[in-house]
Amino acid sequence: MNERDTLFLFTVTDVSAPMGMDSLNSYTREFIRSGQYFLDYPKLYAQLGNAGIERYILDFIEKNKIKVLIFMWADSWGFDFRVEFFEMLRKKVFLVMMPCDWEHYFSIKDIYYAQAADLVIVSNIVGRHIFRHYGINAITFHSSDASVYRKLNGIYQDIDVSFVGSLVKYGRKELLNYIVANGINLQMYGSGTPNGRVSMEKLVEIYNRSKINLNFTGIDLPSILTRGQKISTRIKQFKGTIIDIALCGGFILTENSVGNEEIFEPDKEFAIFNTKEKLLQKIRYYLNNEAERNLVAENGFQRALKNYAVSTALPIFLQKLREMNKEKIYTPSKIILDEVFLRNYATYRFPLILKFISSGKYSFALEELVIIFKIRKMDFYIVWYYLKRNFLDKFPRLAKLLKRFF
Repeated sequence: MNERDTLFLFTVTDVSAPMGMDSLNSYTREFIRSGQYFLDYPKLYAQLGNAGIERYILDFIEKNKIKVLIFMWADSWGFDFRVEFFEMLRKKVFLVMMPCDWEHYFSIKDIYYAQAADLVIVSNIVGRHIFRHYGINAITFHSSDASVYRKLNGIYQDIDVSFVGSLVKYGRKELLNYIVANGINLQMYGSGTPNGRVSMEKLVEIYNRSKINLNFTGIDLPSILTRGQKISTRIKQFKGTIIDIALCGGFILTENSVGNEEIFEPDKEFAIFNTKEKLLQKIRYYLNNEAERNLVAENGFQRALKNYAVSTALPIFLQKLREMNKEKIYTPSKIILDEVFLRNYATYRFPLILKFISSGKYSFALEELVIIFKIRKMDFYIVWYYLKRNFLDKFPRLAKLLKRFF
């Protein structure tokens, strides 16, 4: 029986979500399955408020003798907790942070919170070295749920080339249009595609049915928090999708990103392209070389099953964290909080205030308002965005008047 000494702070995402979130659910399922403690912190925050959830977590750690705490952001650009609160936790536990989409939010959020962590878990070699460059210990960890992503019996590969995902991400539509214009029989699924979004069951079926599964590594266009940072569209981001496809026994043709070669061996366990011309060339090559394509897919499947199935990878990983905790000697973190972080931290209180007011929890809304007044920094563009989205769309004249002010 596994030692029950680890607490996982995350959220229960929608298990029936069409795509994109199940890799996060797999952590939740496996933590619960292995007997570890799990807390849905956004749900608790809504119930207890800012000060209440801090007390609850501290009491939970004390009562259950927690040794390792793993915190994963439920919202990629969420600022729910104080950095100082995580520093308090470090005195009691081995604190591990798993940032989401750090490529977007590293300089805005993640590096500030990481100052109060014993360890940061990231998805690729780039993030590992960037966090270490700031004096923060970081490692990579990859896994996916082999009980969800799996080979299906009796499946015939009747799809030449497939892509599953959103078309709004930078550069994808142009690449897909290019290969279609050059005569490739392509099936697309996801937001903005002719076939639309699909269920998880359908997603797994597509990976199994496809001779070639495409994966792109360009990131989202700038969000409201990162508006004006268009330079980030040059980034190529590691996508866990390649592990999901491999566990389904699918052949992977992925746009390159730094660190891909740490996961699979190019041309032996998956294939990589860097330009649209190489993309087209490799699609044609592997469609015409079935035996080689099947061998590469099988090699990728065996590698993924051995190294990345969460049911085997996570227990080994947790034991590694326990060993790191035994060697830990607590020394206070050198916490630096710049204006950019404080402004965003204070601004994030505003959507929380709206949620608490809408649920009738006015004392919790007041807590958040007090934080804003203490910091006295706000991003009024984001305030306007949330006002409009949650309230002012119902009153267009008032919205027009307030828009002039903001």
